[in-house]
Amino acid sequence: MVEKATTVSPPNHTQTESPNRSAKETEAEDRRRMSYRECLKRLFESHAVKMGIINSRKIAELTGNPHTRFKSIHIAGTNGKGSTSTKLATALTLHGYKTGLFTSPHLCTFRERIRVNGEMISEKEVVELATKILDLSDQNGMQMTFFEICTQIALMHFEREKVDWAVVECGLGGRLDATNLLSPDLSLISSIGWDHMAILGDTLEKIAGEKAGIIKKGIPVVVGPQAASFDVIRETAEKEGAPFIPVAEGPEGESFDEENKRTARTALDTLRLPLEEETVRKALSALPPLRLHVLSPDAVQTAAAAVGCAEDKKKGIGVPSGVMLDVGHNATALERLSGVLRSELLSKGGGDGRRRGVHMVVGLSKERDAKVLLSLLKSLEGDLKSLRFVASEHPRAKNFSAVLEDLKAHPEAEGKGERSEGEMIERLKRLLLEGAEPRPLSSSSETPPPPHGESQKGVASLSAREALHRAFESAGAEGDAVCVCGTFFIFKEVLEAMKLLDLAACDDVEMNEPSVAVGGLSVSAPTSSSSSPKTFSNFDAAEGGTTEFEG
Repeated sequence: MVEKATTVSPPNHTQTESPNRSAKETEAEDRRRMSYRECLKRLFESHAVKMGIINSRKIAELTGNPHTRFKSIHIAGTNGKGSTSTKLATALTLHGYKTGLFTSPHLCTFRERIRVNGEMISEKEVVELATKILDLSDQNGMQMTFFEICTQIALMHFEREKVDWAVVECGLGGRLDATNLLSPDLSLISSIGWDHMAILGDTLEKIAGEKAGIIKKGIPVVVGPQAASFDVIRETAEKEGAPFIPVAEGPEGESFDEENKRTARTALDTLRLPLEEETVRKALSALPPLRLHVLSPDAVQTAAAAVGCAEDKKKGIGVPSGVMLDVGHNATALERLSGVLRSELLSKGGGDGRRRGVHMVVGLSKERDAKVLLSLLKSLEGDLKSLRFVASEHPRAKNFSAVLEDLKAHPEAEGKGERSEGEMIERLKRLLLEGAEPRPLSSSSETPPPPHGESQKGVASLSAREALHRAFESAGAEGDAVCVCGTFFIFKEVLEAMKLLDLAACDDVEMNEPSVAVGGLSVSAPTSSSSSPKTFSNFDAAEGGTTEFEG
C-alpha cells in the first residue's frame, strides 16, 4: 500500500514571532514545519557534489556515530554495485537478520534509497531526520550536500531501526565518497570501468585507485573478476593488511548478472554466516528494478496499447517479440547488455526461423558523451534495426541537440574502413537522425503521441511516448524485440508512457542539477564535447531476467 503524503505536525502558526529572531532561527523553525514535498525541495537545493568525508565524519559525531551501531558491507564499483548490494541485502534478510540497504539514485521516490528488510523509509522520518541534520549543520557552520545528508539520514534510520546489518553502496568513486566513514565488516569492489573521468581520473588505474579507497585496515575486501586485475587495488589491500579475495574469472560472454551472483556468493562465503544454500540461491536471483528486466507477455500487451500500438490480429498488427528494460548507461554496461539481448531475446527467433532484430530506445544524462552509444553499434551490428533517442523532460537528461553536438566529426576519430571510429560515429549519427525523422503516424495508433522539445534541422526531439510508439510499431510489424536503456532519468517517463507506473507512489519533485566541488572549487557538472510498496504496476519481470552522477 502506498503511504499517503505525510506532513510533520507544525507548531501553532498563529503565535507571534519574536522580532529578535535571527534569519537562521527563522529558517530552522520553517524546517520543522516542512511537509515531505517541501523537505525534498530543500534537500535537492543542496544538490552539489563535494568530494570528501570531513562533513560526513563531523555530522556523524554530532549524531552519536550511528554507523558504529551495526555491522556493515561497503560496496564500490563502476557497474554491478547496485545489483550486488541487492543480492547481499536479500540474503541477510531472508536468513532473519534485520538489514538496511542504501542505494542510489532512485527511480520514482527518494524513499527507495533507504530500506530496512525491503521496506522504504517513511515520509515522516525523512522529514524528521533531514530537519535534525540541517539544524545541526547550521549550528556548526557546515554546508552539507544532498548526498552527505542522504547518507546520514540512512545511517540514522538504520540505527533507529536497530538493524543487524547494513549494505551501503558508494555514490561515486570511494576514497572521497560520503559513505566512506564506515568501518565495515567487509569491503567489496564490483568492477572498474570508464565513468566520471572528470572526477575520478583519466585512466582506469586512477579510477581503480579511487575505488580502492574504501579498503580499510585489516578488513577483507572482495574484488570482482575484472577489478581484480588492477595492481593498485591489490597493493592498497596489502598496504592496509586487508585480506584480498578476488573473484575468479567467469566463462567468456558471461552476463553482468552471473558475474554479480558469483561476486555476491564470494562475499557471503567470506563473511562465514550460517546461511542455508536455498536462502543463498533465492537471494542471488534478486535484482533491483530495471536491471535486465524482461516484460511478461501481459505487460508487453499493456505497454503496446498504451503507446498506441495495440495488437490487432484481424488487421495483422502485432506486438514486439520481447521487451527488455535496463539502466545500463556506460560503455561496458551497454556492451554486456547487448550480449544478454542476443542470447535472451534475439537468438530465439520465431516460427518462421528468422533471427530477431532489436529496436533500441535510449536516453542519456547531461554529463554522458553520446559516443558511449557506439558500444551498441559495435556489439549488436546487424541485429540493431533502429535507434531512437528520448528527449526526457527531466532537468538532468541530455537533449537531442547535445547528442548531435557530441557526434560532430573529430580529427582524432578519422580513419579508413567501415569500422574506423570516424565512420562508426557517422553511422551512429545517421541511425539517430533516421529514428527522429518526422513522419505521419500509422493507422495502428488511435491517439497521435506528439514529438516535443527542440528540433535540429527539421528533426524533432522525441518524447518517451513517441519514441516507444515508433519502436513498438516497427518491432510489432517485423516480429522484432524492443530494448529501452540508458539513464535512470528517462525511466519515469518511459514507465508512465507504457502504463506500468503508479504515479501515486512517485515524488513530484525532481532533483536539480549537480555541481562538482574539487579541492574547494565548485563547478558545473561536466558536460560532454525492492520489495517495498511497489512504485510501478503491471511490471512483471520474467524469471532470470555521492553524488548524484550515476554509477
